[in-house]
Amino acid sequence: MVVDRLSNGDWRMTTSSFEHISPPETKWQITEWRSPDQINWTYVGPVLTTRDMPTGWQGSVYSPTIREFAPGMWRMLFTADGRGSADARSAIWSAVSIDHVHWQIEAELLGLPGFNLYYSALADDRLFFVRREGTGDFVLATAIVVMP
Repeated sequence: MVVDRLSNGDWRMTTSSFEHISPPETKWQITEWRSPDQINWTYVGPVLTTRDMPTGWQGSVYSPTIREFAPGMWRMLFTADGRGSADARSAIWSAVSIDHVHWQIEAELLGLPGFNLYYSALADDRLFFVRREGTGDFVLATAIVVMP
C-alpha cells in the first residue's frame, strides 16, 4: 500500500483490493482510493490489473510499492502470480508511469521457477519481500534495487 498527498490536498492510496465490477472476480487488482481526511476513503478504480499482465500471470496483482526515480517518473514494484498456469508461481514485477495513473508493465524483476516471492516493500534502494522455496518455510528476504 502506498499513500501520498495530491496537490489539491486530498490523499491517494494505491493498494490491493478487489475491483468493483459485476460480476465480481476473486482476484486482487491494484486500485486507487481517495480521501480528504484519511478516514473516509472513496474507490476511484483500477490502476493495474491482471488484464495488463502477460499470458500466464493473470492470477492476481497486489502489494504495490512505488518510488519516484526521476522527476515526474515513478516505478511500481508489485507481486504478480500465475495461478491457473502450468508452472504457477509468484514473482516481483515492475511497471513505470509518468502520471501515477497509467502504468506500463516493464518485466519480471525478481523470480525463479520453484520459488514464490510475495509482499514487496521498498525502503530507499532496498526491497524487502517474503520468499518461499517450494513448500519450505516463508523467509524475509531483501535485494538492492538500483533505479536509474
